[in-house]
Amino acid sequence: MFISFYNILANTNDAIEVKNEKQMLKELESRKKNLVEQLKRLNKQNSDLELSVEGLNEKKRKVERELVEVMDRLTQLNYLLKK
Repeated sequence: MFISFYNILANTNDAIEVKNEKQMLKELESRKKNLVEQLKRLNKQNSDLELSVEGLNEKKRKVERELVEVMDRLTQLNYLLKK
């Protein structure tokens, strides 16, 4: 689902590339929002006991790992855009 972060590093001087960086930033922010919503739903399911504890914890771990990756990419991209 992610656009490779390293794709934006190849041509940082192009105006088109800046547009792509801004677009990527928006996509990452959107993905972050979706992941946070998924975590909220999983926590609600936990309180409603709709899933087994093991299944719920596995799903939460996957979402949390992806959220950490998105946050890392957002931080890197924000740093590059401010340079």
